[in-house]
Amino acid sequence: MVRFVFESAQPRHQANPPRGGYLVGKDHGPMPTVVRADGGALVADHNRSDAVSLVVEYDTPQAGPLMLRTCLLPGGDRTYLLPLELARHQIMMVIRKLEEWGLSNLSPSHEAMRRFEDARARFTDAATAGSGFASGEPSLDAFEAADESLRLAIEAGEALAREDAHRGRAGAPLKIGCTVAPASFSAADQRVIGERFDFITCPMRWAEVEADEGRYTFAPTDRCIEWAVRHARVPVVSGPVVELSEPAMPGWLGVWDHDYEQLRDFAYEHVKRVVTRYRRTISQWTATSCLSDNAAVPLSIDQMVDLTRVTVLAIRKLHPKARVVIELAYPFGDLVSVRRDRPGVNPRLFAELVLDAGVRIDGVAIRLVMGGEEAGARHRDLLAVAQLMDEFQTLERPVHVSALAAPSESIGPGDAGPRGDEAGAVDRQSAWIRDGVSVRLCHASDRTIGRAAITDT
Repeated sequence: MVRFVFESAQPRHQANPPRGGYLVGKDHGPMPTVVRADGGALVADHNRSDAVSLVVEYDTPQAGPLMLRTCLLPGGDRTYLLPLELARHQIMMVIRKLEEWGLSNLSPSHEAMRRFEDARARFTDAATAGSGFASGEPSLDAFEAADESLRLAIEAGEALAREDAHRGRAGAPLKIGCTVAPASFSAADQRVIGERFDFITCPMRWAEVEADEGRYTFAPTDRCIEWAVRHARVPVVSGPVVELSEPAMPGWLGVWDHDYEQLRDFAYEHVKRVVTRYRRTISQWTATSCLSDNAAVPLSIDQMVDLTRVTVLAIRKLHPKARVVIELAYPFGDLVSVRRDRPGVNPRLFAELVLDAGVRIDGVAIRLVMGGEEAGARHRDLLAVAQLMDEFQTLERPVHVSALAAPSESIGPGDAGPRGDEAGAVDRQSAWIRDGVSVRLCHASDRTIGRAAITDT
């Protein structure tokens, strides 16, 4: 049994307990172990000696709730101090990125280096104060030093990511687009798009296009695309054409969710109808989304890859000049890791499997929409976003950000802005989006980015 202690016996401020925890192994894949809260600790019944890493949302000082992870730690019957191990991993990531990004010669007076050295000093204090806590409860001093080290390490990582982004901004001009909702596309939306955006993304949600089997409703989409092509004269990106998520799937399709062959046939006919209608107006198609999550329809890995192949081939046959990408809606893999009833596939691994199967795609699109309550949409720091972009670059395909967004305030239970929902959250939202764009520009070969929606909801 592995324990991660997050609370001391003495009174200590922590706004929210850790949540959404799961273990990953050496291959970064999720481990079939449930992480549960037990008093002031998170407990995982993992009795083997295999090295494990805990990924969890932790309420950090100043930065607020962030999804963080520990280094790989020996399993078995062991107890760890959670903030100390989170700080250890954050410090390790800063050291790694200093080397990978060629920033080892940064001046000691640079903000990133000052925060980094302070983080290491406080980490030593925490490790010293908590060195013997396995035989008892860790001291308040150990917790406070560990929390301070974690805060400083996060600030160092974000400063480092901004510095790397600043040095890597040169290149082709950035093209910014936005997603529109065909059913509520207003004159105000049209005015903003015409003034500020380089392209639009027009969703093709199956549930809206074919709410009833065999009866297609194209009028809202027709109006939206016609305006973009004839009046605004901006390129149109469309899709996902086949999105297997609960909101995007038509209700009538649910009766076939255990008959893959029938599902594939329906998907093929849907793709054929949609692409044939709009192939003269669309410049890029997002073929599939949410397949690797395995959330709405139970599919095997082979079926996920096969459905991707069928969809991409159908689009290419009907519209050979268009660019075709696949989308990964939850690229960090949290949604896959916390589902036990219907396990999915790590998003990056799924992209590799699609490419290894010979499916000819022009790129991979990822969504960076943070601030939601559900697994997969919780906040990350900038260094984690930069690391994600670096990992996807190894696919040797252009990486698109199909949606970038974070809320400015709480709009529901558990929702929060980039730094909580206190005063000034709008400014922090703007800063997060600005930094996110900079990091994306530096760490991707394709210089386009999409806003999640034209208007806030």
